[in-house]
Amino acid sequence: MNFDFLRSVNIIFLFRILIDKKREVLKLLQEIPKGKVTTYAILGKKVGLHPRTVGMIMRDNDRPETYPCYKVVASNGRLGGYNLGSKEKIRRLRKDGILIKEGKISAFGEKLHKFDNRG
Repeated sequence: MNFDFLRSVNIIFLFRILIDKKREVLKLLQEIPKGKVTTYAILGKKVGLHPRTVGMIMRDNDRPETYPCYKVVASNGRLGGYNLGSKEKIRRLRKDGILIKEGKISAFGEKLHKFDNRG
């Protein structure tokens, strides 16, 4: 049996799954209302990915105007990273009406979008 062939097929299959999941994550970003944020964990749970994988998708987002990854923060309300820099993330969040205090989203619970029709 040719294990190299099977390994190649598995890699292609996994790559295809990751591309599909990336599309799902990016589409969800477009559903986050103005004035709301979500977390890497919420997005990950929604599409079946680890939060760090969601973070990698955010990091590689080359269309932040179309897919607003600045609206994704850590589960504790901390800002997390942003591929255009933390100052730009803060600027965009403030423009959306999100207040930031000491590196965290103010009124985090009220600002959290969970994709469950309640917030």
